[in-house]
Amino acid sequence: MSAQIDRSRIWWVGLLAVLIATVANVVLAIVARAVLDISPDFNPLAGNSTVILLTVIGVGLGVIIFYLVSGRSAQPVQTFRSIVLIALLLSFLPDIGMLIADLPGATVVSVTTLMIMHVVAAVICYQMLVRLTRA
Repeated sequence: MSAQIDRSRIWWVGLLAVLIATVANVVLAIVARAVLDISPDFNPLAGNSTVILLTVIGVGLGVIIFYLVSGRSAQPVQTFRSIVLIALLLSFLPDIGMLIADLPGATVVSVTTLMIMHVVAAVICYQMLVRLTRA
């Protein structure tokens, strides 16, 4: 059975998802820099501005995609889940590329931290949109 989505809720839930995912990733980055051996040369985690920008872009795109899928798919939740999983896996490729290319500060610890942040943002985005927009 396909879930009915109240499309009028998507934008405010999406804004909330962007906010919560951004706060979660900033906190995660701050803790990671304090506790783990993350080099200040690793640009993606060097400061909070990059974390904020990339989280807002990533989750914002997720919200837009959910809006489009909810208007076009007979099974929007299942379709969105597939898109999120594929996007999450694809988001790991540049991270792995940083490690392979031996970019400054790119270590297994720093890249894994970045990948965990991708998972955090994806889970928050998916769960909030799917749960809080059901009709």
